[in-house]
Amino acid sequence: MELQKQSYLSGIKELQVADAASTSFDDIIQGELDGFSASDVTVIPFTRHTGSFASDISQGGKGIVRDKSASIFFPGISTEVLNKLDELIGQKLVVGVLTREDEFWVLGTPDEPLKLNANYSSGKALDDRSGFEIQFSSEVHIQLIYSPSEFE
Repeated sequence: MELQKQSYLSGIKELQVADAASTSFDDIIQGELDGFSASDVTVIPFTRHTGSFASDISQGGKGIVRDKSASIFFPGISTEVLNKLDELIGQKLVVGVLTREDEFWVLGTPDEPLKLNANYSSGKALDDRSGFEIQFSSEVHIQLIYSPSEFE
């Protein structure tokens, strides 16, 4: 039997996306980032704290397996967000996620950066989920790392 779990960060306040080449990490101790520096940071605010995050984690034959991708949903549409996403596509990135509980989580590392893809969809009814699905992918499994401070 395979154990499967999905990690969620709900109520996202903002994404802080940094160029991996301009980011450096200190030690990661038991899943917590001890310190870092980042420049060239793009901030994508979530005005209603309604963004959500999902990444699959499962127990396989060789231990815990994490997905090579994670997705974040940004509700609604804005030209500003669309332009920011266009600038980030194709770059090597490290991503910070600030939750509504003011916790900061980091996805990717300078040595194992992420790439971004995004798509927009709108529903037919007002209650349908409309917005951007922002997908981050990596050649290796994505780690979710807690950080006591933000990029900025």
